Amino acid sequence: MTIRRGICAVALVLSVAACAPATTGAAEAGTAEPEPAAATLELVPSPATMEDLVEIPGRGTILASGFSPSAGGALHAIGIDSRRIQQLWPAPDGAPARVAHDAESFPGCALPPAAADASPHGLALTSAGERTRLYAVNHGSREAIEVFDVDTAGEQPRLTWVGCVELPEGTYGNGVAVDDEARVYVSNFIDPADVQGSFARILRGEPIGDVRTWTRDSGWSTAAGGTYVGANGVAVDARGEQLFVAEWGGRSVRRVDLATGETTTTAEIPYMPDNLRWGPDGALYTTGQDLTPDQFASCLTLDVTVCPYEGFEVTRISPNTLELAAVRRYDGTDFGHAATALPTAAGGFWIGNVFGPPQVAFMP
Repeated sequence: MTIRRGICAVALVLSVAACAPATTGAAEAGTAEPEPAAATLELVPSPATMEDLVEIPGRGTILASGFSPSAGGALHAIGIDSRRIQQLWPAPDGAPARVAHDAESFPGCALPPAAADASPHGLALTSAGERTRLYAVNHGSREAIEVFDVDTAGEQPRLTWVGCVELPEGTYGNGVAVDDEARVYVSNFIDPADVQGSFARILRGEPIGDVRTWTRDSGWSTAAGGTYVGANGVAVDARGEQLFVAEWGGRSVRRVDLATGETTTTAEIPYMPDNLRWGPDGALYTTGQDLTPDQFASCLTLDVTVCPYEGFEVTRISPNTLELAAVRRYDGTDFGHAATALPTAAGGFWIGNVFGPPQVAFMP
């Protein structure tokens, strides 16, 4: 069964109770902040739903994943000022991908996926000296993290494929993060062999999935923190000491001490948190969906005419305490379901979506 067929079939089996937050022995954090005033949203038409977003430092450009559950997706560049969107990979004219295999960093993967297998999902961007590198969870014929060097010398960024990290058998990647030592973290969201059962379990509040970590020398292992009720967005501090996981079905964000393996703090979120993004202020930001199981089932049919759109909230998370502050709220029903809140250096947020029209949005 392909992921797309499995996801569409979930709608037939989701007569389940609303999910409840997961409970752990960790300290609880939260927020007493007042509800923010309603914000405006500038809708920007795009070739696809832009699920995840990262900003290239100092370039006024966002890289975005045009996500499709099994294939047919692409990586795009968005001009922050121009609002221009350009497809980067696969090349829209059918030209072969630029390839410069980094055999030292990625010895087990020498060839890029075919253009027809492009299905980018979660993104991570690293910068070291003159090199900027993009990591993209990709579905398709292989489940892998595809890695690209980002050339920012020209007016428009260019991507050169340099390698990949194939995920272990039986995993389905969602979010990805990379620390300063090039250690990769990826959330293993569902069981690809049982998509229907996986979503049903998540929406019943049952733990499924974990976070995996990879290094060139040691390969894959299961990261600390145990199992999650739908591990979605992930973030890691630069030193690789603290891991942050958006527990989508558990409506919470967890902080894990990677030295001890313990979840040190859990913050309950009033919605299903999706991707996590670092802000210029050193805080984490998230947004997500607030859906009942029945509503989620209607969205999984991929028929946007029956998927109920509601507003969304952007939440600031203190990485030290996991204290929450709602910083933006959108009450409109014309966007879709928010998946990413990317704070930019110039101010405001770019919002990615899932289960919605092909568009991205800017929130001042």
